[in-house]
Amino acid sequence: MFCGIRELIARKVWPKDPAALAEAKKEAQGLTEAGSIGQLLTIMSWRNAESEALKKLKTRIVFRGDNIRTADGEYA
Repeated sequence: MFCGIRELIARKVWPKDPAALAEAKKEAQGLTEAGSIGQLLTIMSWRNAESEALKKLKTRIVFRGDNIRTADGEYA
């Protein structure tokens, strides 16, 4: 039975992997071109981690909504 398990990659591991860095840069390019500002969080995982044949690196960069501040530095 195929379950589509995702395996998170530790933040200290993926910066040493050229393929992982390339994937993160590709994901970040769209945010950069859109002019996004704010603190971002990169999440990287192996999609279909249980199958070497279907295993694929997946990266998401998300906006950190837990640290939103006004122009004066106060929490929004």
